[in-house]
Amino acid sequence: MIRRPPRSTQSRSSAASDVYKRQGINAEYMGIQNQVIYRLKRMPKLLFTLLLMQSLVFSMDFLSLEADQLYPTLIQVDKQSQSSEIPLKDIKYQVQIRDSVAQVELRQEYLNPYEETIQVQYIYPRSDKSVFTEFQAIFDDKVLTGVIKEKGEAKKEYEENVNQGNTVAYAEISSNAIDMMVIKLGNLLPGTLLTIVFKYVEQLDIALGRVWRFMIPSTLGVRYGSQNDPNGPQVSTVNPSENTYQWDITIAINATQNINYLSVPSHAVSIQYDNEETKQNAVITFNEKTNRVPNVDFELFYESNQITKPTFLLESTDNYEGSLLGVIRFSPDFSPFSFEEAQRQIEQSTRGRNIMSINKLSVQSDKQKAKFEYIFIFDRSGSMEGDRISFLRDAAQKMVSEIPLDSYFNIICFGSNTETLYEQSRKFDEEAKQQAINKISKYEADLGGTEVLVALEKMKDLNRVEGYQRLVFLVSDGEVYNTNDVVKFVSEYNSQARFYSVGIGNGVSEALIKGIAKAGYGQYVFIKQSKNIEEYILRLLYASISPYMKDISIQVKDSQGLILSHFPYQVPLLFKNELLVIYLPMDQVIYSQKDRRQFVVEVTYIQSNMQRRQNMSLMLEKGSFSYYKGDVLHKFYANEQINRLSYQGKDNEELTKQIVQLSTKYQVLSEKTAFILVVKKNEKKSDKTLTVNVPSVESNDHYESYPVQDMSSSSGGSQGRQAAQRQFDLVTSMALLLLYICCLLYTSDAADDLLCVDLGGRRIIKKKKYQCPI
Repeated sequence: MIRRPPRSTQSRSSAASDVYKRQGINAEYMGIQNQVIYRLKRMPKLLFTLLLMQSLVFSMDFLSLEADQLYPTLIQVDKQSQSSEIPLKDIKYQVQIRDSVAQVELRQEYLNPYEETIQVQYIYPRSDKSVFTEFQAIFDDKVLTGVIKEKGEAKKEYEENVNQGNTVAYAEISSNAIDMMVIKLGNLLPGTLLTIVFKYVEQLDIALGRVWRFMIPSTLGVRYGSQNDPNGPQVSTVNPSENTYQWDITIAINATQNINYLSVPSHAVSIQYDNEETKQNAVITFNEKTNRVPNVDFELFYESNQITKPTFLLESTDNYEGSLLGVIRFSPDFSPFSFEEAQRQIEQSTRGRNIMSINKLSVQSDKQKAKFEYIFIFDRSGSMEGDRISFLRDAAQKMVSEIPLDSYFNIICFGSNTETLYEQSRKFDEEAKQQAINKISKYEADLGGTEVLVALEKMKDLNRVEGYQRLVFLVSDGEVYNTNDVVKFVSEYNSQARFYSVGIGNGVSEALIKGIAKAGYGQYVFIKQSKNIEEYILRLLYASISPYMKDISIQVKDSQGLILSHFPYQVPLLFKNELLVIYLPMDQVIYSQKDRRQFVVEVTYIQSNMQRRQNMSLMLEKGSFSYYKGDVLHKFYANEQINRLSYQGKDNEELTKQIVQLSTKYQVLSEKTAFILVVKKNEKKSDKTLTVNVPSVESNDHYESYPVQDMSSSSGGSQGRQAAQRQFDLVTSMALLLLYICCLLYTSDAADDLLCVDLGGRRIIKKKKYQCPI
């Protein structure tokens, strides 16, 4: 088809005028109307153009940023390096569980991908129950073993070797947050592969009073306040969508009795038994469906024997004086759950069902008799955003709903400062309940930083209600840097109140949550999924009014009733789901009993709901208990003594000296000591080095729900959110560009309500079934 050459603007305008005249329409009037319609049609395009230009400015700013500006927590290197690779390549856990004790080997593989020598720092989470005993480096097919020294001495040795250019490794428990391990690698040469090995032992927890629980913490959040403290742990995080390191976990369970129940609800795993009938030995490994990014805490539950049944172990070693050590383990049978009910509850809660606590009816009479003042302390800091603040709202509303009628209550919310619901605690009734629930429903993570101590001081200043025992419930993700200060405050106030704590989310500081409960003679729970909030909160509230053991004392007697040994200190309280572990130096006992075949361990206690002293006797004779050769139990015993010294108020020189002596003698890591290991003595120091901080992977319950907003008031995680905001700007710009193109297509295809118009020389035709007369 031959196209006609376009007519001039003047000729087309004249033609349009002729058409209007034939139709009896004023051409001048229609020209003005067409221009108005044209301007109106252009308005959407103009608006989109302005928005597009503004968004492109943000996008260009986003694209022009340096890598360390865009993701300042991903890796911190000198400007001379253009790479942002993470030197930590792989994490592997090899775990051996024997009944209620786990022996763990943790391997971290490092590779220097840079052309320069690097100084590496990595901060990773540790369980508050872990007892670190060995520190090794595998280099050039050689295994080198470090030693534990006083922390100041170890730091000095590390810095001296760094200045000399030697490859050296250092590791410590953070002085401000005992749930953090800090490892430093000095002078890792280009292309060097180095494997660091930690070995530790850990006593398993009890869940629901019936099954053992083993947990490996996955990640850390940025701790509020640490950036303002040069000596505090400088935690950084990275989004899991980045190309980051992965982990692998293998667990072997060797039980003395059949394994009745085994579950790993947190990860997809494969379970293999050596014998399907006896099921005493099992191996758990990740399968092909497992998410190997370390941003979800690993949890395992299993049962092989009756937890409430007392057991006695005897260990001998040639490494220390006092070569024979006896250990008694038992848990009071306060649980209303049978084993089958406990198993069902774990399985159902992990399948997303809303399960009411089985023991709800059993505590109704206790609630009617209860006379308590409840102080709820809720964390509304910036780090609680996303799913965590939603979890808190649900937990807080459930807590308030379950307060016994004859009680008083108050709520303190905290971030950088505090908000209090009432000036003083008020009597609980239906009106107060609804008022509190309505207030809680509006809670947001909008109070800035995480100043737990400020909230505790506020609680301390509230007037007490005479005749009502004070119970304090703290709900937080625990992202603070001064964990020890918080725990010490609670230990100094525990004569006036009991403390219960709730940890929210993955990566929660277990040291803080457990430390508060332990120092405050209370209990704790961890909430990592919305589906089990109600069950956990009910269990904690019921525990606050449930029976417990107190005034516990232990004696070892011969068969004639003669006292051979006293337990050196008393256990103040023992609650549900807590394991009583008693360490007894047995050398003198065994020697005095060498001509006899049996002796008795007697435990006496007062059960709170009976208020009378009871006793439990454990008759021991040859062949009736387990015997071990080694030093694992001795290391647990040393760590128990160290913890007891650490909780005796503020630091002083004599306490520090005792802790260091125990730590170095038994080679058990403590807050006052550190691992030191010289890997290789290099000939000369490198002229050019980089400093690299290995980040933790952002918790899966934190990064997924980030609202796009300015969180500059909260230092925790703000850098990652700023990067997320810039990414949002870029996506918005692309979307607006598409809309702009659509707008152009629309105005090119369609016109106003007239059959046809002439807009500045461009012919725009409305698609109709009849032809335009022009």
